[in-house]
Amino acid sequence: FAAARLLTTGAPDPAFDGDGKATVDVGGNDQAAAVAVRPDGRVVLGGTATVAAGPRGVAVQLTAAGAAD
Repeated sequence: FAAARLLTTGAPDPAFDGDGKATVDVGGNDQAAAVAVRPDGRVVLGGTATVAAGPRGVAVQLTAAGAAD
């Protein structure tokens, strides 16, 4: 899964995982399909990961700074 945060200028926000982009490998062939930002700034990503047993629903939460939570 990948998420990016931009400044109002459109440039990547370096306060978000150092370069404005955060990635989380959830295993298998993963694909994020939804995103939500919580009131506290945490980012929630939802999607699927296809592993040997088949596709599985996955949710990942990132801190406001872009670290896996």
